[in-house]
Amino acid sequence: MRRDEDETQSMALFDDKPSFLIAEDQIFTARALARFFRQYGETQIVETAERALEALEDEKAQFHGAIIDWRLGEDDGVEVIRKARLLRPKLPILLLTGHLDAGCVNQVHALRAEYACKPARAENLAAFAERAVSKRGIDPMTRAINEIARRHKLSTRERIVLALAVRGLSRLEMAERMGIKESTVKTLTRRMLAKTNMDRVRSVVHAVIGEAMANQTWDT
Repeated sequence: MRRDEDETQSMALFDDKPSFLIAEDQIFTARALARFFRQYGETQIVETAERALEALEDEKAQFHGAIIDWRLGEDDGVEVIRKARLLRPKLPILLLTGHLDAGCVNQVHALRAEYACKPARAENLAAFAERAVSKRGIDPMTRAINEIARRHKLSTRERIVLALAVRGLSRLEMAERMGIKESTVKTLTRRMLAKTNMDRVRSVVHAVIGEAMANQTWDT
């Protein structure tokens, strides 16, 4: 199978591509979060509470989850969540905070949201993303990536490399997307291949596509 055929077949299995809203006024933090969540789907960054609520009011925007900072300039992230619940009662929401305050935690729980302390660990973000996506119905390709990552005990960053490889990104594009050096991508790729006992990235991609197609057949 040629590379263009691989990409066409793999992308066809990414149904209902997930989308995440990131409300963060620190641009470098926002970009880092966007790089992480792009392994699961599209991202939209907003820097103010007003823009976050405008995005949530847009009925055409089918967000799978929202990541909201505790402080958006002078605005309170908890209050943003309170208003967001009126617009999207069931939307998975993660509040990021640099201050662990009992009152804040209780309010977040009362609003049926989650919270994580900054700097948020990749494992915590991944757990939130996977819960958010699963609530809307996970697509066959993402399910296959998750299963292969679990089966072969891939690290979070190795799983990201696998997900981006399935989407057809080059090593340079992966480095730019993940915010790391190209040499680090090469190291992560080598570890992924060793754990999956395969000698080429394309072989792993084929394995993911095969598993996704099997899942899709089983589900129908």
